[in-house]
Amino acid sequence: MNESQTRYLRIMNKEKVLNALMKGERCTKAELAHETGLSLGSINTILGEFIESHEVLECGFNESTGGRKSKSYEINANYSKTLCISIFRNSKRTHVVYRVYNLKNEILDEQETIKQKMSMEFLLQLIDNILDKVRFIKVIGISVPGILKNGFLMTTGIDHFVDIDIYNILTTRYSQKIVMGNDVNTAAIGLYLSQDQYENICVLYQPATSFAGIGIIVDGKLLNGFNNLAGEAQYLPLNLTHDWRTMLTYQEGQQELIAKTLQSIIAMMNPEAIGVGCFMEINFDEIISYLKGVFHNNELPKFIQIESIVDDIFVGLHYICRESMKTNLTIIKKNIL
Repeated sequence: MNESQTRYLRIMNKEKVLNALMKGERCTKAELAHETGLSLGSINTILGEFIESHEVLECGFNESTGGRKSKSYEINANYSKTLCISIFRNSKRTHVVYRVYNLKNEILDEQETIKQKMSMEFLLQLIDNILDKVRFIKVIGISVPGILKNGFLMTTGIDHFVDIDIYNILTTRYSQKIVMGNDVNTAAIGLYLSQDQYENICVLYQPATSFAGIGIIVDGKLLNGFNNLAGEAQYLPLNLTHDWRTMLTYQEGQQELIAKTLQSIIAMMNPEAIGVGCFMEINFDEIISYLKGVFHNNELPKFIQIESIVDDIFVGLHYICRESMKTNLTIIKKNIL
């Protein structure tokens, strides 16, 4: 084995140990060896390095079961933190929500700001303020509406927050790792990770005054498409009764818009489940009744009403941030990136 292969193997072995400890429970060396498949010698060496770097903490001895007492170890949850920021639109207002997580997935800080006018300057000032008060943030993840291509924010539906080389601006300004994602895509990841039943799942999010967004996961993989256009409902030929802007102004119009968007999703993707989120009052039973008139009952997916899409966004965004710090970009439960 050459030097580069040896170095890569050591990195992978350290990740195995961290993954085992990040499950939230204290472990002995023997338990870590069983969980990771590594030898006790390797475990001893890796733990020594982690303790020296303060990534892992010694937790004293366990009760004796007849032999020598064994020492236990746990992850230093606050050694590395993740800042997740969700930017989403509702009517003419922009919501900017952030959460700071530690390695045990605990939320250490969160706040929501509602802006009439969103700007890159506000986002940078927000990040600066958070970094000033919270230490050890290693990753900054940002979820935005619209189309992101190679880190360039092409469309958002938010006035004055468009045509921005956002990834380049952030990576130039901050030393932390920067992760970007579309809001509905991250919500689809979050909904997918929150269940174990479906491998083909979509999320439809209909804002109050702009085009819907669709997040698509096929066979456990996020679908971005060419130029990241997958899921942009503005391009669907929906054959609406009126212009979509008009239809968003009254309940029946809103329901028709959502129903026909769902019809397109079912016809094209045939998902097992669709999560539906919106900020308006709709009669979901009427939407399902319309779809039953188009499809056979056994062709309809499971419909999941999303009360708060923000929660799903943060589950997905936090997952992407954590995965960005791993060498192989995979997790044990699911592999969707």
